[in-house]
Amino acid sequence: MSYSFRSLQNNTTVPAMADNCGAFEELERGVCAALETYSNVHRGTAHYSMVSTELFERARDIIIEYLGLKKNEYVVVYCTGRGLEVLETQLKSNNYHILSSRDIGLPLGLRALVIRKNALQVDECSSSRSYSGEFRSRKRR
Repeated sequence: MSYSFRSLQNNTTVPAMADNCGAFEELERGVCAALETYSNVHRGTAHYSMVSTELFERARDIIIEYLGLKKNEYVVVYCTGRGLEVLETQLKSNNYHILSSRDIGLPLGLRALVIRKNALQVDECSSSRSYSGEFRSRKRR
């Protein structure tokens, strides 16, 4: 059986290979398991919040590992397309990597910007573990 998926980025049809079907099934199982204990991420010490935060942080570790980078040198920022564009203009090309769900065969429109830590100027109020909140990045000269 062959499937095709509608790309959210450019409204084109993307043929799915057999591997994609298995990937979507695995993704669905993982999402269902995570939803059983879902709570807000980085929101305190309640059990479900801590479980969700751990899953969120583990996803960052997996992305860095997938790209073959060192965890202590990079941080992952989940972005929308527009957010990625804004951040990308403020970073030198050798200081970041972009990973899209499409890159791994899942046309979901998800993006991760993997930034070298020393390329960021982080707001003092931001969490040391969560860079998906507010942060300030200055153009390096």
